[in-house]
Amino acid sequence: MRKRLSILSLVGALAVTLVAGPAVAAGTVVVNETNLGVDWHSADTRLGGTRAFTTVGGRSALQMVTDETNAAKVQTFTSIYDGRTLNDITSLSYTTWRDGSSTGFVAGSVALNLVVDTDGNASGDTYLVYEPYLDKGNDAVRTNTWQTWDAIAGGSGTWWINTGAGGCGASAGCTWNQVKAIIGNAPLTPETAKGFKGSLGLNLGSYNPGLVTAVDTLEVNGTTYDFAPRVFSKADCTKGGWATNFPADMFINQGDCVSYFASNGKTHK
Repeated sequence: MRKRLSILSLVGALAVTLVAGPAVAAGTVVVNETNLGVDWHSADTRLGGTRAFTTVGGRSALQMVTDETNAAKVQTFTSIYDGRTLNDITSLSYTTWRDGSSTGFVAGSVALNLVVDTDGNASGDTYLVYEPYLDKGNDAVRTNTWQTWDAIAGGSGTWWINTGAGGCGASAGCTWNQVKAIIGNAPLTPETAKGFKGSLGLNLGSYNPGLVTAVDTLEVNGTTYDFAPRVFSKADCTKGGWATNFPADMFINQGDCVSYFASNGKTHK
């Protein structure tokens, strides 16, 4: 028997608009697999870290997982804000899920990362990190619950800097306003010296093993990025897509694929 995809995920949301590109406008932008390598990137993702656009806790989301090794790490960064400064970021929030299957740190979850260039060599050299448990305390991070975090919070959100600049290392942290006072004019810049792309986004690991997490509705300056699995239509059957866009052997030819969508999944050879 051939593999089948859920008609709900394939057909039921054909009205969703898939957006790829550098434009930034207030509103909601859907981000899925087709954005990876365009305006969203894997950045410093390492062995043992994985991502998937899927459904988690009753909503479409970006799942991020680390295995049981300390080296495991997964990032999903956007290049849309490259060149902006910290002073240009006026609002920044996101929604996270820590799954009950996690075996790692009880308050571990997806962190926000901003990468800036402080020495003017056009390559990011400093990471700013927001972690919910450092900002709100371990008890604030719940399991099997969607939670929204305001990383700026009127300037009082707690961040740390990987270089420890201004005394804002991981052990102490500083408020967003304090961080801006130190490097607020530094431009968001990917670590191009290491071949990475993207300067703002989501990070899990390293040294955070055994976590099954997810994230959705990343909001930056009034634009909300809605992570969701790709929605397919009969257009994806053309130009050989019937063989490359779907699980192996799902369709026998383009006509079979088109018929599947035209009949809402009822016609399938």
